Amino acid sequence: MSEVALTIVRVLLASLGLLGLSTFASCASYLNEVTPDAAHRNFVRNLQSYVGEDINANKGWLRTSLRLSSENLGNGLVRYRYGIAGGCIKIFDVDPSTNRIVAVSFEGTVQQCSLPP
Repeated sequence: MSEVALTIVRVLLASLGLLGLSTFASCASYLNEVTPDAAHRNFVRNLQSYVGEDINANKGWLRTSLRLSSENLGNGLVRYRYGIAGGCIKIFDVDPSTNRIVAVSFEGTVQQCSLPP
């Protein structure tokens, strides 16, 4: 192989090495961002997205098979409690005249109530 060809091969290999390193760095950066706090923030955002939904939609976290209980509140709303694996309890306060969720909350730790982005 000529000296010029050998130099070209070395430059290409070095470039590929840098490309692989930058790809690895990007992946490592993403993995560093999926912390328990980030997963919990994602859980909270997802939970808040249910405000305005029909409690009887039977989709996602509103599946009736996950419903643990319901109770009438003093303010006229109905509180529904839903459970998922891991021990997190999702709470939906519902206007019974429309069946729409008007407020959400949860019971559980940051680790129990998390949803990786």
